[in-house]
Amino acid sequence: MKYRPLGRTGLLVSEIGFGCWGIGGVTAGATSYGEVDDTVSLKALDRALDLGVNFYDTSNLYGDGHSEDLLGQAFGKRRDKVIIATKVGRSDYDTEAYSPVDLRRSIEGSLRRLRTDYVDVVEVHSPSSIEALKQTEVMATLNRLKGEGKIRAIGVSVKAPAEGVPAIKELGAEVIQVNFNLVDQRASEGDVLAVARIAGIMAAKKTAELIPLCHPLPLSGVKLDLAPDDKGIIATATVSTTHGTGVEMEAITAVSIALVTIYDMAKALDRGMVIGDVRLLAKSGGRSGDWRAP
Repeated sequence: MKYRPLGRTGLLVSEIGFGCWGIGGVTAGATSYGEVDDTVSLKALDRALDLGVNFYDTSNLYGDGHSEDLLGQAFGKRRDKVIIATKVGRSDYDTEAYSPVDLRRSIEGSLRRLRTDYVDVVEVHSPSSIEALKQTEVMATLNRLKGEGKIRAIGVSVKAPAEGVPAIKELGAEVIQVNFNLVDQRASEGDVLAVARIAGIMAAKKTAELIPLCHPLPLSGVKLDLAPDDKGIIATATVSTTHGTGVEMEAITAVSIALVTIYDMAKALDRGMVIGDVRLLAKSGGRSGDWRAP
């Protein structure tokens, strides 16, 4: 099993976690997973730990608390072996419960079911919007509970990837959770790339203002591709002009600023990101003629 830091929490978690919604079993409404066998669920939790999985994600709503109760049964006597994340802020899937009294009651209920005196991560459960959450006492209340030792880290479980950055920057979330599954894959591209693409294109048009002695040129086209792969994100810019000169500096500027923008927006999740190998692939026109990287 491989492990990595979880956001800014300081916690080291397995890259594969155990989502505990399903083991909650039957609840009212469309969010129910249906009948489950608790014996099988407990065996699955044990087996996951044996295989190196130390990160378990649950909520007070999953099975109306039954998911947390099963985690308590499985790990109550070996609490130091696992990292548990749970959620607060909703009394049911349709009702937000953000008062200090509601939040404290929710945390105390989770601690009781989990058979522990602290939760590693507590996330605000799907707030209607980050802007609305900023108008509440939620983060202040959770920070007080953190000061009491009941919580180790605070995060937000957002409804859309675009809400992740403001949750980090404006609310001080130490970690965020976004949907990513066969149905919802917005996080694989995400608004971070959209913002970075815009930043890179804008920078290409401002190259002469950013780099001394670089002459301003009217650009007829700027295309910036940002392609995620298993090692990171590959940025490729194609810039054109109607003038008889090369525009390699504009292309290099577009790529550089796009990657810096990605770093800025995602640094709270990984400050060790590396920007490297920014280079010219090909150019045509200008006094030096055509050129292509070997």
